[in-house]
Amino acid sequence: MYNWLIDSGATHNMTPFRHNYVTYTTASMTVRCANGDSTSAEGYGDVLINLKKEGKDPIPLLVKNVWFVPQLDMNLLSVAELAQDKITIYFNAPSLPSFLFRNKRLLGFIQSINRKYWLSTTGAEPESFRKTLI
Repeated sequence: MYNWLIDSGATHNMTPFRHNYVTYTTASMTVRCANGDSTSAEGYGDVLINLKKEGKDPIPLLVKNVWFVPQLDMNLLSVAELAQDKITIYFNAPSLPSFLFRNKRLLGFIQSINRKYWLSTTGAEPESFRKTLI
């Protein structure tokens, strides 16, 4: 539930997991899928992701304006939304790790698995950081 696919075709960040949110607003929005189908988003808000860094403490990343789409089967991070939040992605060849930066500061790593790019997370909810926001 804490794995995030980096999606160059997505116009918004999206998750099917309601419990991921630290802030949440109920709203009704339409999501158009790549295959032309439509589904509904039930709200949006901010989500915390714990980014994995080799040999270092995880870095909590607050991702804003994430749509809640229960019909999805995975979390999606929009390349366009990340760029708007001043996050830069440096893609490498599939056999090498790619990188996520903000203001020239390394935030985390991206792995290529079966031609899809996945954000490397700790797989754990960033509870300690969540408490600092409350």
